[in-house]
Amino acid sequence: MVSAQDTQKLEERIARLQNDTSFDWARKPVVQKSIAIATALAALATPVGFLYGSITGVAVAAVMFVGYFILRAATRGVAELPNRYLDERELALRNATYVKAYQTAATLVAALAVVMFIYAISIDIADEKFAIELGFDQIQAVVWLFLGPITVIPTVTLALKGGRK
Repeated sequence: MVSAQDTQKLEERIARLQNDTSFDWARKPVVQKSIAIATALAALATPVGFLYGSITGVAVAAVMFVGYFILRAATRGVAELPNRYLDERELALRNATYVKAYQTAATLVAALAVVMFIYAISIDIADEKFAIELGFDQIQAVVWLFLGPITVIPTVTLALKGGRK
């Protein structure tokens, strides 16, 4: 059960987030869209970075998370806030954002499945044997292939739609 003190702390934190002006520079449409695109590209580049080693992967993931947290502040956390803290316009925007985010994530997973399927067919046609050998960096790449986009897609989508001013 949530205590009244915890609820009050949460409400104070949300009020600070919604009234924060320190990220006004990131709320400008061109800046917000630029950060959103850079964050999305970093999310897609993170698995590739891990294929080149843990240090490279962590560096690219750091770029992704810095962009994510800047966007989260720039959109005032609308993608993550409970319903009761949002007005009707923000609720509609967030709901549309999550639909678009789900569609984008589903498209990425479907595209990966199609690529894997085509690759499997080409190996079968060539009558070759296929074995996967995964080390730590390759496992990291597979994890971040899904975790990165799943983490940033809602906030990036909201930022591309204009977010909350």
